[in-house]
Amino acid sequence: GGKDNAVWLWDIPSGQDIATLNEHEDWVRTVAFSPDGAMLASGGQDKTIKRWNVASRERTASLERHTNCVRTIAFSPDGLSYYTLSEDQYQPVYMVDCRPD
Repeated sequence: GGKDNAVWLWDIPSGQDIATLNEHEDWVRTVAFSPDGAMLASGGQDKTIKRWNVASRERTASLERHTNCVRTIAFSPDGLSYYTLSEDQYQPVYMVDCRPD
């Protein structure tokens, strides 16, 4: 992620960018992959958390839970949830369930 409000996916061996995920409204401060690599979560200055299907490049969730920028995202070891850290004064950490309804 970066100041262009997007998440870029790169093919490491070739050095080629393979996708740009453009749904944030301000710069992206953090990204994390699920342990199996199937999901990606991003967060940033727009106070939102986006979850993406890596294979299809589609956004599967958009959450507005924080009142300040999202600084860090980390998936749980089993990949069933992720945690976010923000500059919120009162509610800095959220756990987000990734299991299907």
